[in-house]
Amino acid sequence: MSKVACPIRLGYCCVNLSLGEKFKTMQLGWALKNPTLVKQKWEAVVSHNFELLAKIFEWNIKEGIWLYRVTGEIVPFADHRELSGMWQNLLDSKKMRAKTGLATLADVSRRYIEMGGRITTHPAQYVSLGSSSPETRKNSRLNLEYHSVLMAELGTPPTWEHPINIHISNGSKGEAVVDLVKESLTKLSDDCRSRLVFENEQSGFWTVGNIHKFFPEIPITIDYHHHRINPTKGMSSQKVEKIVRGSWRGIRPVCHWSEGRDHPYDPAHSEYITRLPKTSFDIEVEAKAKDWAILPFLPIPRVSSRPPR
Repeated sequence: MSKVACPIRLGYCCVNLSLGEKFKTMQLGWALKNPTLVKQKWEAVVSHNFELLAKIFEWNIKEGIWLYRVTGEIVPFADHRELSGMWQNLLDSKKMRAKTGLATLADVSRRYIEMGGRITTHPAQYVSLGSSSPETRKNSRLNLEYHSVLMAELGTPPTWEHPINIHISNGSKGEAVVDLVKESLTKLSDDCRSRLVFENEQSGFWTVGNIHKFFPEIPITIDYHHHRINPTKGMSSQKVEKIVRGSWRGIRPVCHWSEGRDHPYDPAHSEYITRLPKTSFDIEVEAKAKDWAILPFLPIPRVSSRPPR
């Protein structure tokens, strides 16, 4: 199996519109009210999601797309204290791995990685290691540990090459949350902590400069749109990129790229993008049109048709 040359990888996030299929979800309220029906439905949902994710990796290989963000929502309730046992039982059972398609998915994702693919994930905004609530911090750690296990199941090594990207959040409180975040980091497993990277935010305290100042040991995913709206004051673009590059310790950084829907400083993402940043970083495009948004920018377009613009 040959590995593709990837000078700069270009990728998209979670949903693949070209395949015309959607990941399935489950409602927690329904699950808690129907305990006798949960297991069967959960297995059906997970099986569908694993099959679709395998199709997406295959499609990415065919189209020459070597960066992809996996959604953590493919396994419902994986970090829920009452219902997470279903996920753990699946992991512990070779039979369940085969039945749900996890074994097949793992084979495909490993092939994607071996060919030069890079996988990332971005837990939801409610993950907050610096929350003033001990319960929220604990639930955040549980969610991150689930993402770490999922990434391991997909065949990614526990390094920043395949990162778990989060926001520090609580931006309005600034450095008041630093000690809480650092305490939370010490309570994560080595595997999880070795994948974790921080992203700058579009408002508040956590710019590239402040992340680097208070967490110099953590790589920074620069979101260029957030940086446009909320830059590090008094710091040139060249200095910002130098800090970001150095924070990854020799691993090529992942950056996020999007454009404002109605104007350059609009926090809402546009459907498509008009250009790519001039950068040596791998580029993860956050556009509403998902894979359709990056197809025109691929170095070797391989599809016979393009979606309407």
